[in-house]
Amino acid sequence: MVIQVKRAILDIETTGLNPFTDEIVAIGLLDIDNNTTVGFVRDSGKNEHVMLSTFAELINRACRDGEKLTFVGYNVRNFDMHFIMVRAMKHGVRIPIENIELLDMMDALFPNGMRYRPLSFVVEKLLGLSKNGHGADVKEWFSNDDVSMIEKYLDNDLKIEKELFLLMEKHGWFEMVDGFGKWRI
Repeated sequence: MVIQVKRAILDIETTGLNPFTDEIVAIGLLDIDNNTTVGFVRDSGKNEHVMLSTFAELINRACRDGEKLTFVGYNVRNFDMHFIMVRAMKHGVRIPIENIELLDMMDALFPNGMRYRPLSFVVEKLLGLSKNGHGADVKEWFSNDDVSMIEKYLDNDLKIEKELFLLMEKHGWFEMVDGFGKWRI
């Protein structure tokens, strides 16, 4: 099966903020163009290595013809992809980063060292939306094997990030150049 996703919201959920000591418990992709979600959520008994290998294979299948995937997210460059790459390296999984283009909404909204604001602040102020939890809750849900709460939280984050991306796209914050997203500013 060839994955049709070419641009997607990427979000991960983790047991903490340190990729050297904490784990990824969920990876989610929301296709921006057809609104389908691909998610990998594991309970405490499942292997992080398997989840990362599956994610790498998804990228490889989607990019068979030399095409790239554009992953969009809020702090996707400095948190999500960085965390994925460190955890994958720990498990000996090669993530085909050469097939990935990143568009980071946080980088665009807070350039050149401007004071960072969390996603919850940004979506409340720009969209009037609120998140259904906090990333710090994920560790407890994971230790209690509450996969459904992790799934709900991840799904909500993906949808909120998509709404933010669509607002930014509508207002001309980014454009497609040679099939890849580039920030205008």
